[in-house]
Formats: sequence, structure tokens, C-alpha cells
Amino acid sequence: MNSPDTIPPSLVVNVADVPETVQMDDAHWGSAFKPLTPALDALGRQDGVRLGMNLSRTPPGHSGCPAGTGTAHQIANPYDEDLVYLGVELNDPHEVCT
Repeated sequence: MNSPDTIPPSLVVNVADVPETVQMDDAHWGSAFKPLTPALDALGRQDGVRLGMNLSRTPPGHSGCPAGTGTAHQIANPYDEDLVYLGVELNDPHEVCT
């Protein structure tokens, strides 16, 4: 439950207003994402809600989820343009792939 001084995150976001998190490890591994469910993310911290959605971007010639991170799957972009996709997941730290 929110305290009276806390304004809960909006249920509606404009993707243009969401800052992009960029994770580039080297010339091969790297991706970026914009979290589109801040209200669900906030609820998850207090009520165990696990659903989340990201607008993800993988640059040309790059792959997401580098080896050694504990992430069991990846997506690769062998093309000349950014690969942009909508990811909906359970945000479970033990999630393998859904």
C-alpha cells in the first residue's frame, strides 16, 4: 500500500517518455530496453505481482543475454537494422523461457 506522500506510478506510459536502459558489453553482446509497466513493477515489490512488459531493441550484429550472466536464452539480430520487439514476461528470476 502506498503512503499518503507517495504518488503511485501511472498505469499509462508514453513510450517516447520512457528512458531507455542500454546494456552493451562489447562488439557482439548488447541490447536496450524501455520498461512499459512501472505500475506493475511497483506492485511487484510489495504484492508479488510478476507480470512485466518491455520494448526491447537489439542493434544490428548484436545478441542479447551474454554468456556467463546466468541467463539461459538469447535473441540475435543478424540484420542491418535494429531488431525492436515487445517482450512480455513473468519477471521471475528463475524464469527460463516463456
